[in-house]
Amino acid sequence: MPLIRDIERLSARCELRCRTLTATLAALARQRETLTSRLKTLGEQQWAVARQTALVRPQGVVDRRALMLHQQRLMALREESRRLADRQRQMEQAVLALDKQQREVLGQRRAWQRKREKYDGWLERQRHANRLMQLYRQETETEEMMTWNRSQG
Repeated sequence: MPLIRDIERLSARCELRCRTLTATLAALARQRETLTSRLKTLGEQQWAVARQTALVRPQGVVDRRALMLHQQRLMALREESRRLADRQRQMEQAVLALDKQQREVLGQRRAWQRKREKYDGWLERQRHANRLMQLYRQETETEEMMTWNRSQG
C-alpha cells in the first residue's frame, strides 16, 4: 500500500505539472496574439507610408528649394519605411521564438501526460489485482468456514 501512495503522489505531481504547462501555453498564446496584432498594425503603417511615398510628387514648376524639400520628405518617408520594416522583422523573429517555445512546452506537457497515464494505468492494474486478491481471500475464508462447519456437524 505505501507503493500505491507513492505512485498516487507521482501521478498528482504529473497532473500539477500538466496544469502548469497548460497555463504556460495559454500565456504564450496570448503573447503571440499580441505580437500578431502589433505586426498587423505595423503592416498597416508600412502600407500608409508606402502610399504617402507614392503620392508625394512635385507639382508644377519646381525651383531648387522645393526640389530639396521634396527630396527631404522622400528621405524621411523612406527612413520611416525602413524603420517600420526593421521593427516588423524583429517582431516576426519574436513570433518565431514564441512558436518554438510553444512547441517545446507542448512536448513537455505531452511527456508529463504520458507519465501520468502510465502511473494511472499501473495504479488501476494494482487496484484490480488488490481487489482480486481480496476476493480470493474472502472465497478462501468462506470455504474454510464451510469445511470447518462440515467437520463440526
